[in-house]
Amino acid sequence: MGKPVVTRSTSASPSSARVVAAGLASAERRCLSTGDKLTDGRRAVLQQILAAQEPIGAYDILRRMDVDGGSTKPPTVYRALDFLEDLGVIHRVDSLKAYVACTAQDHNHHAAFFICKRCGLTIEREVPVSYEALARAATEDGFVVASVVQEVKGLCGDCARAVP
Repeated sequence: MGKPVVTRSTSASPSSARVVAAGLASAERRCLSTGDKLTDGRRAVLQQILAAQEPIGAYDILRRMDVDGGSTKPPTVYRALDFLEDLGVIHRVDSLKAYVACTAQDHNHHAAFFICKRCGLTIEREVPVSYEALARAATEDGFVVASVVQEVKGLCGDCARAVP
């Protein structure tokens, strides 16, 4: 299993700028390897997700993009989100109706998210064993799996310790 990666909102800092730059560079490399293009619109959407450092909804992305004087339309953002998810550089966290940058930028993997119900802390982990069992079961039924994202809700360590 991979090392857990914690995402939580932080103020802009040199380290967050490095995270954004690294994420954009990784997406460019993936596009080169697949023959796809990281268009300006796709890049702008990914940049907002990387900068957020926490799960972010499509309309929040749209608002942040329009702060810079743009007039981006929702279908443009949703098309970019679909592309970025298919490329493997972001994940959709269904229960939050939000997107988060993938922490395994150098390879495709099957994500599991642990989400604190109290503070919103979101931790992404690779959990290949459970994916393999799901894929086997799907194959037995003739089902072709496109993606698997698991979500576990509970309390993070800090919040669990704070409960009387």
